[in-house]
Amino acid sequence: MGDDGVMYAPKEVLPAYKEKIVPLADIILPNQWEAELLTDTTITTESDVLTTINLLHERGPHTVVLTSSNLSTDPNVLTGYASCVKDGKKTCVKMAVDKLDAMFIGAGDLFAALWIAWQDKHPDDLEVLKLLA
Repeated sequence: MGDDGVMYAPKEVLPAYKEKIVPLADIILPNQWEAELLTDTTITTESDVLTTINLLHERGPHTVVLTSSNLSTDPNVLTGYASCVKDGKKTCVKMAVDKLDAMFIGAGDLFAALWIAWQDKHPDDLEVLKLLA
């Protein structure tokens, strides 16, 4: 939908994302800004992340991946969060990735494709990510 305060999609489609698309999704991978738009929240703390993820779960998706956030205290690290609800049990993990000093167009799309491929090998299992962290 967008990033850093800039919509890539027309702003008029935001209600359709919120009301129609998110409830149909099993997995969503918004960045922080998109998650804030979808839930009408503001994320400034890790507690806000968890609240926002829970709001997204309540709308339907069993897996919510906040692909990036502005919460890292280290300017060289990108922080993301993933949450999965399976059989009534929720697993949440925090992911930290070193930033590269470069701009990559389509990195979010690539991340989403890789995540979906990874989930095919580890369906709804974020526990394995805890081993990687």
